[in-house]
Amino acid sequence: MSSYVDSSAGATEHCEQMANVHVDLADRYNHIASLVNRKLWHQLTVDILNFVSEGDAHANLRETPEGTNSFFALYQQVVLAVHKKLNPLSLARIASVVATSLSSDGTAARAVLENLLEQKPQLGRIATLFVESKLALLKLRLLETTTTAT
Repeated sequence: MSSYVDSSAGATEHCEQMANVHVDLADRYNHIASLVNRKLWHQLTVDILNFVSEGDAHANLRETPEGTNSFFALYQQVVLAVHKKLNPLSLARIASVVATSLSSDGTAARAVLENLLEQKPQLGRIATLFVESKLALLKLRLLETTTTAT
């Protein structure tokens, strides 16, 4: 009996669900699912990075049926499912954009970057430095927000 578990099955399922919920983004989600199924990791990384950070990325940011941020769900369901196959700096850049999209929930935004930092040996120096700087910037923004709110 094989103990092999296909981690990309959940990623594909998530993309199909989001394509059904957000019909206007169906082509994008179906393309991401196709890249996962064909194991085209570099193309997947580039496509996700473009999807979450291109000029009209806010138009791509939606709510999932569960009520969460769609970028965060994409990160949790797709990116983390295949993160060992992705370029570490690109992974860090995607995590940074996802954290920024969660700015209304500072705890969740920090958790995305802090959880990624737990993988320092796999990230390498450059990606680690990038995540550390983005985390510091996020903490400053959160501190600024709390001091102006009081």
